Amino acid sequence: MRAGFLLLDGKPDAALAEVADAFRSGIYANWWYTINYDPLWLPLHGDRRFQAIASDVRRYVDAQRSELEALRRHGDVPRRELRTLRVPRGSVVGKRYHIQFPCCRAGGDVGPSGL
Repeated sequence: MRAGFLLLDGKPDAALAEVADAFRSGIYANWWYTINYDPLWLPLHGDRRFQAIASDVRRYVDAQRSELEALRRHGDVPRRELRTLRVPRGSVVGKRYHIQFPCCRAGGDVGPSGL
């Protein structure tokens, strides 16, 4: 978050140093959004320093995914499957719910229009 404030304050060098330090410290929260989609960082996508940070983060994430897959192959971690929520018709008319599925990264609103 501090890196974003520095960027908004017109300090891209300090912002890049801050985000690099955060990732090196193991703070990977929202890494995919920051690197790929956050409009705040879009102007720096062509900067070689930003590209190096993004490459480092992707290498780390790829290594973590490989380790997870190895644990799954060995049977130490179960595979998760996408689950579908089945709601009887008419049971949620006029209601809205926010549901977080344990197998997914993001929840969603479920209601009459979402069924």
